[in-house]
Amino acid sequence: MKLDGHRLLALGPTEWIGGDLLAGNGAEFTTRANYFSAAVFTAYSDNAFDGNALGGTAARFVNESLIRKVGGSGATTIEACYDDGDGAGTTVAEVGRIDIVQLCP
Repeated sequence: MKLDGHRLLALGPTEWIGGDLLAGNGAEFTTRANYFSAAVFTAYSDNAFDGNALGGTAARFVNESLIRKVGGSGATTIEACYDDGDGAGTTVAEVGRIDIVQLCP
């Protein structure tokens, strides 16, 4: 999947089954709870959100809820300008690990 210069707002449960997510040119991916459900972003594999893949300004990954890793024994990597929503966002690795590579200045 490519996220090129746009904003994707995940309002509710989101599943990342596999494959790298390629982003850039100031794109933003945000997980946010809504009135009906929590915004749990569940990763099922060892893949990467690559915020530099498409060039330009590094993509932002805004986690205002929960990133949960439940599959793959290695690392799920978020390489972006990571924002934890002023402390609202958390990460939990039930298997493997979640690596965050901060690209913000």
